[in-house]
Parts: sequence; structure tokens; C-alpha cells
Amino acid sequence: MVGSVLNTTLRYTIALTTLASLDCADGLSALIKHCEQTLTPDDMVKFVDYSLRALVKLTPAIGAPKIVSAASIIHDSVNDTIKSRLSKDRFRPDNDNDYNAITERGKSFLNTLGGDKNSIVLAKAIEICPELRCVVQTDVYGRFLSNEAILPLKETELCVYASAVALEILVLGVAHKRGAIAFGATLEEVEAAENLGKLARTFIK
Repeated sequence: MVGSVLNTTLRYTIALTTLASLDCADGLSALIKHCEQTLTPDDMVKFVDYSLRALVKLTPAIGAPKIVSAASIIHDSVNDTIKSRLSKDRFRPDNDNDYNAITERGKSFLNTLGGDKNSIVLAKAIEICPELRCVVQTDVYGRFLSNEAILPLKETELCVYASAVALEILVLGVAHKRGAIAFGATLEEVEAAENLGKLARTFIK
């Protein structure tokens, strides 16, 4: 089984967020149907809850339209009993609003991935549009990807890495593979995420 080294919840969450990044509605519906047939109700609730957290966290990486579409598909695919058990709590704490602290958190996270100095693509983007430094550093990495209140960092990076593989975005893949390892993923877990990304891509070919 592809990704079997990962725990069940994480394996299916990576699969779901990767299919969401590809905007693959049929794949998402098929995945959820498979999970409903193979997981216990408790595990299904855990998977859907975790996947929704991952989707929220990956909004700036995948894109809001794809995230909203994926969440809508989950809503339509999951039975009412499961939906009634999902958490209604907010993922992000209300007191996480210190702009300077968020910026520093994003800067630290970005440096773990290699920083703009080690990414020619990001460096060029910032040179032509300096505002992108704030967008990437503060909004993308500070407010979302580095926010452990939503999802742990290792799991976040494995999800983003799998999506980068599926989307065939090499520069993003290199950075987030580095991030996954830096935040505690084993080489086997990284390979599992990569294989899930490759598998997801077959749904659109």
C-alpha cells in the first residue's frame, strides 16, 4: 500500500490535500468513499477533522478556491452522522495577532526551508515585487504554514511536499522536502509522501 509507513490518518490526509491541490473532484470523492468503507466511524471522524485542519493550513499554498471546493466535496460526500461529530472549534487562536511575532515566526520557518537566499526563484520574485517578501514571510509562512495551533509542522511539510510532487513544482518540492526532514520526518515518511503525490497525479492523466 502506498504510504503505509505513515499512520492511517496522516496517509489519507496527505492524499486528500494532494488531490485538493490538483482540484481533482472525482479523486476526492473516491477517496472519501473508500475511507467510509474501510475506516471505523471514530477513525473517519478523526480523518475528516484532521483533513479540514490541513486544508485550512494549506490555503495559501494550494489556493482558496481549491480549498473551498475540496471542503464542499467533503461536505457532500460525508454522511450526516460523521458531520454531526466534527469539531466546530476554531483552529487558530484569537490571540495570535502580534504582527511582529508572526513575521519573525514566518522568517524562521522560511529560513528552515532554505530562505530566499537559497531560492533563486523566490529571490527573483522579491526583486521584481518587494511586497512579495511580506506576503510570503508574514502571511503564507507566518500566519499559516508555521502555525502549529492548526497542524504540527512535520505533517504540514509532508502535505505540502506531496502537493509539490503532484503539481510537479520542483523548487517547492525541494524546499518542503528539506522542511519535512528538518521538522522530524524520516526519509521513509518523506518517500511515502512523495509516492502519494505521484499516485495522486495519475488521477489527472
